[in-house]
Amino acid sequence: TQPSGNTMVLGDITLHFADDWSSHWFYQNGYFYYRKVLNPGEKTTKLLSGVTLTNGSLSDPYVDSGKVTVTIDVLADILQTAGNAPETEWGVTVGSGGEVTPKN
Repeated sequence: TQPSGNTMVLGDITLHFADDWSSHWFYQNGYFYYRKVLNPGEKTTKLLSGVTLTNGSLSDPYVDSGKVTVTIDVLADILQTAGNAPETEWGVTVGSGGEVTPKN
């Protein structure tokens, strides 16, 4: 599955991304990467703006109850830029200005 514009359908749920997500993030091999190296104390920009149920994906018992609970687990990893670790471990390149790009 790949993002399509500002959404990504994952079975029963659809992820909705922030309007400018692709300016700050990129998707590669099943993972989202922030396009900039962060300094201590810095935060990323928002990636997700919401989640909805994919049309027609849930059966009537769920819809009739009026309640559906969706839990999204977000897993995050960090990696030092020193020692070429981003390229060898994640397949991304870090430029001299701290920009992170997919490895070509």
